[in-house]
Amino acid sequence: MQQAFHTRNYSIRDFEEWDKRGELLLQPKFQRRDVWTDKARSYLIDTILRGKPIPKVYMRQDVNPKTRHVRREIVDGQQRLRTVLNFLKDGFKISKSHHPTFGGKTFSGLDPSTQGDILKYEFVVDLLQDMPDNEVYNVLARINTYSEKLKAQERRKNCATLERKARMENAKEVLGKIADRVLAYRPKPKTKAAKRRKRRDQYAKRRRSESCI
Repeated sequence: MQQAFHTRNYSIRDFEEWDKRGELLLQPKFQRRDVWTDKARSYLIDTILRGKPIPKVYMRQDVNPKTRHVRREIVDGQQRLRTVLNFLKDGFKISKSHHPTFGGKTFSGLDPSTQGDILKYEFVVDLLQDMPDNEVYNVLARINTYSEKLKAQERRKNCATLERKARMENAKEVLGKIADRVLAYRPKPKTKAAKRRKRRDQYAKRRRSESCI
C-alpha cells in the first residue's frame, strides 16, 4: 500500500511568505467560503498564543516543471489560515474575554517576542502531493464522514463545559499551591532579643503578682 499523503509541519511564517508570493490558494473549488465570527477568530489566535494544538490542515501541492511555479491549495483548513493571515495584517483584535493580557490588541500591538512566537507557531499539514481532483474529493468525503458533526447547541455546550473544567483545574492548582505553602510553613525560631523580652515580661508579671500578696 502506497501512502497518499505526507505529514509535514509548516510555520505561520511559511504560509505568510507563500501568500505574498501568490503560491497559496485559500479558496479552491473544493471548499465553500464560510465566514467565522470575530469571537471564533479571536479564540483561534488565543489558542496559538497559548501554544495549544489546533486541527491539522490538508494541502494539495503541485509544481509546474516549466515555470517552476509551486501551487499550494488548501483542501481543508482555509478559515484557520485566513484568520491567521488576516490577524498578521491587523484585521481584527484579540478579545479581552479570551486573553486578559493581550486582549484588545492587534498583531502590531504585541511585543516583538510574542509576534515571533506567533510567526514560529507550526501547523500540522497533511500534504497531498500532485493528487488529482477526484481523489481530493474522496479525501474530503472521508474527512467529513469521520468527523463527528455536532449541532450548534451541542458545540456551545461542549465548549462551555470544557472551559469550565479548565477553570476548575486551574483553581485546584492554585489552591494546591496555597495548601503546600501552609503545610510547609515553619515559624521562625525566636531570636535572643525576643527571648530576653519574654523573660523580662515574665519577671515583671511575677513581681506584680508578689506585690499584690
